[in-house]
Amino acid sequence: MQQHRRFRAAEWVAVATAALLLLLCPMPAAAAAAARRGRPAGSPPPSEWGTNGYIEYRPGNGPIVLSAPHGGDLEPDTIPDRTNGTTVEDSYTREVGIMVQDYFHETARPHLIICHLARTKLDANREFSEAAQGNPEAELAWHEYHAFIEKARQAVVDAYGRGLYVDIHGQSHPENWTECGMLLSGNNLTRYSDEDLSDPAVYNRTSLRHLIATAQARLRSGLAGTDVRSG
Repeated sequence: MQQHRRFRAAEWVAVATAALLLLLCPMPAAAAAAARRGRPAGSPPPSEWGTNGYIEYRPGNGPIVLSAPHGGDLEPDTIPDRTNGTTVEDSYTREVGIMVQDYFHETARPHLIICHLARTKLDANREFSEAAQGNPEAELAWHEYHAFIEKARQAVVDAYGRGLYVDIHGQSHPENWTECGMLLSGNNLTRYSDEDLSDPAVYNRTSLRHLIATAQARLRSGLAGTDVRSG
């Protein structure tokens, strides 16, 4: 029953994430029409797989790239457990990514890259040595994961000129929040004035810098004003 409730929560997170993506990267009507042409709704291209079936790339046709590095459950005996770094799974993040991708199946489907290895075997979101810890199979999967992200990124750039990359993670704290990382701490937001947030030294450290620049908005307005891109 507890697992069922958690999965239902994942469904709500998927809906919230889809809504957030629509706000962050709205699809122009012409682009949506172009994405629909040539492939019937509900008929996505087949997945591409890494060498050992640990990494999956589910191609899309829209300007969004999603990745889920910590939702896998494969534990092959040929890859020893990692002995340092975080090994806790981000529960249902793989499923959230698939739900969000399928939500857009009739418009512009996001690209999605999934690591199916358990985080005890590979942390695809960490620096190479910490991620794979010297195991050749894990190292190959790490390279394939990032190569698929680059392939998706290039497809978006070729088709749209620019796009949005969203890395899907979970949290173990009890608050029922949907969080959007901005590379700004609570202390930053409390300490910095509006003038400080307009300083390029601060502005260029945030993950919203390109979105805010594209929208020609001020950073403070993009965080908490009429141009808000997160909550």
